[in-house]
Amino acid sequence: MQVPDEIREFLSAFTLRIARMEENAISTGLNVHVTPPEIRIIDKIGPGGSEKMGSVARALGITLATLTVACDKLERKELIVRQRDPQDKRTVRISLTPSGLVAYHYHDAFQRELIDVMLGGLSADEQQALLHGIRNLTKYLVEIPDGQKE
Repeated sequence: MQVPDEIREFLSAFTLRIARMEENAISTGLNVHVTPPEIRIIDKIGPGGSEKMGSVARALGITLATLTVACDKLERKELIVRQRDPQDKRTVRISLTPSGLVAYHYHDAFQRELIDVMLGGLSADEQQALLHGIRNLTKYLVEIPDGQKE
């Protein structure tokens, strides 16, 4: 198999397989189903305290309405809590519950494991080449507004 063919195969399978693996690991560990978009929200909230809903929506590139619907589900699953900001009652802050922190740490450990697998056995030069390719791909993806290629 040629290198471009292997990369095509990787790209086709990667996002779906990774999302399913992580979804299964978190859902099994918490006994609650957590979807990949919910995992992204949990990751953006992070373990550090509370975040403004508007800031999380912007960081994820989604509307506040979309985040609100997702947060309704995450609250029902007892993974987040929402509270009005005491200094600005118009602002809603979201934070992780103890179960949400567990989900965050599952996600973090899973990503660290993938990074270890990806870098395992590579020389420093090979790691830099891989990082260069990832940066090129990231730059390309960021430059496409709203995921729309012209």
